[in-house]
Parts: sequence; structure tokens; C-alpha cells
Amino acid sequence: MRNRHGRSKRFASPEQLWEAACEYFAYCDRTPWKVIKNKTKGEIKEKEESPTQRPYSLTGLMAYLDVSKSFWNDFKKR
Repeated sequence: MRNRHGRSKRFASPEQLWEAACEYFAYCDRTPWKVIKNKTKGEIKEKEESPTQRPYSLTGLMAYLDVSKSFWNDFKKR
């Protein structure tokens, strides 16, 4: 006989969710977006690439944690 039925909870406590969220924030800080700016000097056209801060977002956090919007809403209610 099985001890459990169904899938186990992804995050059993708010502390585990917070640790995973901190990993997401660290990921965003480690991997900045790259902005490409077009520069023109006379007839010479150049593209300049520079890093910029990756924004923190709820959608990005949910994608990083591989959870759905309904999971997030249910977890908030606890």
C-alpha cells in the first residue's frame, strides 16, 4: 500500500518558497539582459551592446519555480 496519494507539495512551507525566490533573485542578478543600441557617426553605423538589470517579475518567478498562477493564488491564501 502507498503511504501517500497524489503528488507531494512543491513547497511545504513559506520558508522553502522564500529560499527558492531568493535563488530566482540571484539568477536575475547573475544574468543581466543585453541592450543593443544603434549608433551612427556620419555614414558609419555601429551596434553597441551593454548589460542592463534583469527585472524581477511575478511571471518570471513563477516560470523559474515552474508553478502555475493557480498554485500561486492557493499558496497566498494559506
